[in-house]
Amino acid sequence: MQYKSLTLLGSLILLNLHVCQSDNVDSDEVVLPQIFSDRSDTIKWITESGGFVNPHQLVRQAYADDPSSGCGVFATEQIEAGELLLTVPWDIVIVGKDIYENEDNMKKECVGESMECSAKSHNEELLDEELGPSDEGDEEGNEAADTEEELDSVEDESSDSKDSEDDVSHDSFCKILNTLARELELGESSHFAPYVRYLNAQSMGQIPEFWSDSGKRLLELIAGPNFPPFQFRWNYAQNYITECGFKVNELTARAAMLITTRSDDSIMTPFYEIYNHRNGEWLNTWIDWETDDGYQLYARKTIKKGEEIFNSYNMCNICGGRNFNFEYGTSAILNDYGFVESYPQRWIFGDVLFDLDEKNDNSGDLVITWSEFFDINRWNKYHQNDFAKEHHLLFLDEELKRLEQISSVSEELAGSYPEISDSELNTLLQYRNALIVALSHAIPAIRATLHTMKEL
Repeated sequence: MQYKSLTLLGSLILLNLHVCQSDNVDSDEVVLPQIFSDRSDTIKWITESGGFVNPHQLVRQAYADDPSSGCGVFATEQIEAGELLLTVPWDIVIVGKDIYENEDNMKKECVGESMECSAKSHNEELLDEELGPSDEGDEEGNEAADTEEELDSVEDESSDSKDSEDDVSHDSFCKILNTLARELELGESSHFAPYVRYLNAQSMGQIPEFWSDSGKRLLELIAGPNFPPFQFRWNYAQNYITECGFKVNELTARAAMLITTRSDDSIMTPFYEIYNHRNGEWLNTWIDWETDDGYQLYARKTIKKGEEIFNSYNMCNICGGRNFNFEYGTSAILNDYGFVESYPQRWIFGDVLFDLDEKNDNSGDLVITWSEFFDINRWNKYHQNDFAKEHHLLFLDEELKRLEQISSVSEELAGSYPEISDSELNTLLQYRNALIVALSHAIPAIRATLHTMKEL
């Protein structure tokens, strides 16, 4: 495995999860019909099901000179603000189905031959035997008639307290896990076969929780005990499986990984997930999932010919708490999606919260925007004396030095973990570099502001 050095300055390359399989990435004729070899049938399926895929979009290699960069969706002609990009009819959207089938709510349906049940939820007694698939449940599992009602329920509950939001998230995960695992097992017999075919072809190691053991150890070394991401260390997706009442096996683990990277609450939408993530001025789409026509994506501003069409995983118009609470940033995206986002990036170092973005003058210089939740005046008062403030900044200084020391022995580290894949290693080095850049800008910015405040 060859060590790949990465610059500490300038834009970080977005690691896409979608692989283009084309011998000629510059040829529209080659790439478009393929939709990376197994997606053209998905587009045909969507349109034949009454949906719409805007013809002025092209799936192609994100960077023509970098085969590892993956696919993106690009405009082949100018697309006007408000123009429809995608409609996926509800009938072909995978919708999470309630686990409980019986009217008395006393028995838990284990859907799929490989969906073994573990301990019962809601204080139910353990089953003496594992239940097989339900014929009635099979038929209902392929219906999306109640989609709108389920979405309304999710939206209503998500506006409640934080505890309620956690309950909704857990309930949504259990529902979609129950449904998706069954469809993955059905494969070509599934009502969603073109989409399921694509999902079953995905590699398991897309997010840190499912990386190699060495990859996870190296990420722990880079993040250290104080910096995120933390969730991958707890096997949170696999813990969700057992909390939903199922056993962890190859089928449920695959379903959990796909849900983490590709679902919106309790639904999974074909083709929609192929749009890459980027925030700031790059975000040029908005979502409408409250229409009877299906799950729809629109252009939120004019998209010029050749520009990439971006979605957002934390600042979209239906992203809720991820967007408004400043609790979900670059580290969380690495944890849940497996890549380091391009600028702008959102960083959360304890109570130090900021966005880091490139200036609009094409200089490549970076600028910090403090979060509205990080009031440096309040921070200054909270750390009541110079010693407390300096102690906090010294902690960030020490973390920066630790990361720079890791940077100086990168090649040796890579050689110490030969089983780490190139994609894991590249992501790890990108994350280390991103942390260094973020801290290198935040620490002097805080000190300069405090110095100015002290003079006043």
